[in-house]
Amino acid sequence: MKDSGPRPLGILRVEDEADVASPSVLLPLSDLGRIGRWASFVRGLARGEVLVERSGQEEVALNQIPEILGIDFRFIFDDSTPAFKHSDDPSTIGWSDKLNAKSTGIVIGATLEGIFKASDLPLMVVLHTLTPADVGQDVATILMVGQLLAGSGTLPESDAKHPFDQARDVLFCLPKNCEDGVKMQMQGFRDSLLRRLGVLQSSEPPRLMVDPDALVLLLSELDAAESEEDLDQRLSRVGLAVWDRQKRLHTIDLRSLFMDFLGEARSGYRWGLLPFESAKVLVENNQKCVGEVVSFLTRIQDTVGKDYLAAADHIVANLDQSGKPVPFRRGDRAGKKLLALVFSCAEVWASLGVELARRLDRPWSRTED
Repeated sequence: MKDSGPRPLGILRVEDEADVASPSVLLPLSDLGRIGRWASFVRGLARGEVLVERSGQEEVALNQIPEILGIDFRFIFDDSTPAFKHSDDPSTIGWSDKLNAKSTGIVIGATLEGIFKASDLPLMVVLHTLTPADVGQDVATILMVGQLLAGSGTLPESDAKHPFDQARDVLFCLPKNCEDGVKMQMQGFRDSLLRRLGVLQSSEPPRLMVDPDALVLLLSELDAAESEEDLDQRLSRVGLAVWDRQKRLHTIDLRSLFMDFLGEARSGYRWGLLPFESAKVLVENNQKCVGEVVSFLTRIQDTVGKDYLAAADHIVANLDQSGKPVPFRRGDRAGKKLLALVFSCAEVWASLGVELARRLDRPWSRTED
């Protein structure tokens, strides 16, 4: 089933303070809800659900896997866990004496990352805290930070430094609010998306496939835009469409995917606008300047078409006036659509191999087979 239009990236917040504004107020994001109580979170897990709080609603089950997981460390307003206190009495329950506040947020976040990790779309983990010193001396907290960073692909690669030290370094450089953390990590999210599309090299096979027709339409809309306002209007109608392995179509709003490029908010618009030059290929002083958005989409398009183009050049040849075979001219070859159809059918047949597997003794069915 196809989406009706582009959607912004979804964010789930692990945040104990109900009056903290959602990043969706300032950024093109879809707020999927907030987890603010450990006890409610665990009760939901027991029922196979992730319970979230939404404005004006009671706790409801999360119905969409987020692309962004925002995690606040300090859960000082969560009264569903033991009161924060230190005690020298070994028989008394208490928090680590290395903590100056409850670190419940990181505990909840570590579990959520494991739940959402199987999604085909990338998951970006955004850690933030006003006072990292309150939790930065606790070994268990630092270990979980390291695991979260490694699991989300944001732990810096270093053979010279121990992962524990890397995690602690990151902890003390965290942004103070979620929206700043989101913008800081958007380039990493786009790189992860390219890896899952097979554009960038990865140790894993691609999980996503771009819709080529929708990509052509998107690029044509960027090319036709005449101003930042016109570009914004066009991007409200078309987006980057990708299929996951469950055959679900996700059409992502480019303004959300490039929210770190947005300008200042202006009257009449909820968020800032994408710079006009980011979506254009401009020529200045005989030099071609390719905008960041166009460059990103072109890399995807080049990867999508390279297998077909290589096969077309190998299989089909035209004859020039001298009778010698010449390379296939993709732009004017009348049979190119038929050739693309042949390759598409072969690809679909291969992808359906598992579904078509059946016992040899089962009768052939006209409708099922």
